[in-house]
Amino acid sequence: MKRRIVCFCLLLVLIATPIASATVDISSINLSRLTYEEGVDYLAIMLAACVDGSDEALLEGAKAELQRNLKIESQELDYASTAFFTTYETADEIAVAIAAHMIALEVTTVEDHPVQFRVVAASKNIRYGPEAEYERVGVFTYGTVVTFLENGVEGWVRITDGETTGWSRDIFLAPYEGGRPTIIPTPAAIANNTVPPPPQAPSVGGEAVSSHHDDLFWLALTIMHEAGSNWLSDEHQLMVGNVVLNRVAHPEFPNTISGVVQQRGQYAFVGKAGWMSIDISERAFANAQRLLNGERFLPPNVIFQAEFRQGSGTHHTIFCPTLGSTTFFGYAYR
Repeated sequence: MKRRIVCFCLLLVLIATPIASATVDISSINLSRLTYEEGVDYLAIMLAACVDGSDEALLEGAKAELQRNLKIESQELDYASTAFFTTYETADEIAVAIAAHMIALEVTTVEDHPVQFRVVAASKNIRYGPEAEYERVGVFTYGTVVTFLENGVEGWVRITDGETTGWSRDIFLAPYEGGRPTIIPTPAAIANNTVPPPPQAPSVGGEAVSSHHDDLFWLALTIMHEAGSNWLSDEHQLMVGNVVLNRVAHPEFPNTISGVVQQRGQYAFVGKAGWMSIDISERAFANAQRLLNGERFLPPNVIFQAEFRQGSGTHHTIFCPTLGSTTFFGYAYR
């Protein structure tokens, strides 16, 4: 925990203070004579080098990273080698990547318990490497319990279900049995101060709406079906999701997100072939998460969303020039 606090304190300094460019050339380091020492905190040395920001300090940081990698390989330690100083271009990018790595290391070693997550996408491709271009090694379906193995870059994590091991985006994972944060912080998220907190019960009209990790799936699924086209705006997606949450809080509708979505005669996509197995976009998940974190874009009494007028009046309309259609967001009758 102490290391984690230090990481976040350093991040506050790094985010607020511009740091020089850091194109680190490691060709001057004699790899054949490289050694490591026991008891040295190489990650701390690497972070300190980024805070300094000078070319000399960054070269020492790159050397410390190589020494750490050598130690990991020589002793066959259960840690991943890294290449922060030769991957990222600026000192602050390197620093937030190191800090995120340190946070992930602490999370995966707390009380020596494995970190487990549950897949919250209807189905998720698992790949050989941390990019969408890598070949698929398998598919994890909604609800699959997986163990976290390694934190990659740009939101990729390596996971296993005991049989299949590969890489996935972290946004498709939620904690299992109260485990750890919903999304493991990535360098970009930390740098932009956009690391999302674990889901909390959103407040509608001063009352808490029941929230659990299934809510993320059901809300993102609805957003994807109703406003998932790439030409539709975030505003459109967020309002669609907001209507769902407004219905949860309304006495005339079920009091859970899954209940609202599956209520007979409400959402036309429910029950159609493949309706639960569509590929939900990261944008839909991200906008669903914003709503579950408490953001609101409609008044509480706006409970209708359709391509025709409903309710006691129209609060807002969104015109789609691609399809020539208009979506109406309407007030409740009472």
